Amino acid sequence: MDKDTAKFDNYKITSIKINNADLKFKLEKLFKEFNYPEIPTIIDDYVRKHNDLDKIRLARLLYYKAIAYQYDGKYSISKKVLLKAIEVDSTNWDILNKLGDILFELGEYDQAMKYYRKVHRDVTKNKYGTSDIEVTKSYNNLGKIYFKKGLFITANEFFNKSLKNNLKTLGEKHSEVAKNYINLGLVCRDSGDFDDAIRYFKLALKINLKVFGKKNTKVASDYDNIGYTYMKIGKYSSAINYFHKALKIDFKIFGKEHLNIASLYDIIGEIYSLNHDYSKAVKYSVLSIKIKLKEYGNEHKEVARHYHKIGKLLYSKGETEKAIKLIKKALNIMEKIYPDGNPKIDIIKNELEKIK
Repeated sequence: MDKDTAKFDNYKITSIKINNADLKFKLEKLFKEFNYPEIPTIIDDYVRKHNDLDKIRLARLLYYKAIAYQYDGKYSISKKVLLKAIEVDSTNWDILNKLGDILFELGEYDQAMKYYRKVHRDVTKNKYGTSDIEVTKSYNNLGKIYFKKGLFITANEFFNKSLKNNLKTLGEKHSEVAKNYINLGLVCRDSGDFDDAIRYFKLALKINLKVFGKKNTKVASDYDNIGYTYMKIGKYSSAINYFHKALKIDFKIFGKEHLNIASLYDIIGEIYSLNHDYSKAVKYSVLSIKIKLKEYGNEHKEVARHYHKIGKLLYSKGETEKAIKLIKKALNIMEKIYPDGNPKIDIIKNELEKIK
């Protein structure tokens, strides 16, 4: 749910449960170094050499293998590995929850719900010995699904249950409580309750500033959330202020030519456009496209989209010649990417006819 999904949000390196000390050391080292592609090979070699592994240890190794694929962006492969792990051990909540997470990322919400519900039934019945942490995680996972399905009242109920448990077990200054506030803020924002959304996002920000300090991506993400909510209600000066705070942090973390920076330039430009300040809108859109040209090259649909957008902004400024030139540039790229008759191409052609 958090926009800033850091590498280790749902995974604690110290929690690796493997009896073999040498393998444990290797895996922890690779995870800490973000060297995810090597992990499946090491696990496969170990499993081949130890064909007497019991089902609990084998399932656990498959779980770590799946996580490596997840962090490497290979969600479909991660899903296959987890399904195999469940065939080996269908009672492991970590595996069931992780499969739910992967299905969630793949947009397979009904399937994700199936696995989250199974864990929820078990933990609430205390089937295998339940902790408050497991119940809390279960509430949060179900809340995520209901949120994605647009069932905001139900999502809010589950997120509040998760918050209540976390406040009880972890205290009010814990990062998990901040995540609860973010989730509740997202529900409020998407259901149109903007004042409560801002309140929750600011509560999360207050915690994350204390826990992570001023130069952390989680803090930048909180600024993003607050800024975007202010934008939604037309408080453009406040929105720009918060996005600039996020930009300042991202500069220090990612440098000035990262796609995260380009995205922030985009949204700041959009706010200026909404406020009819087209000169500044053009300025930030140009800053964005410079980064994207370096990342994608000259003939990418994202570059075409930006040329088109800047062209329309220039037209709004009354700079018709420059506008036509950029919109034609966008059209030339689009015609190379998409087949004849594509509606995106037709839209640009119609715009050019109107401008001329």
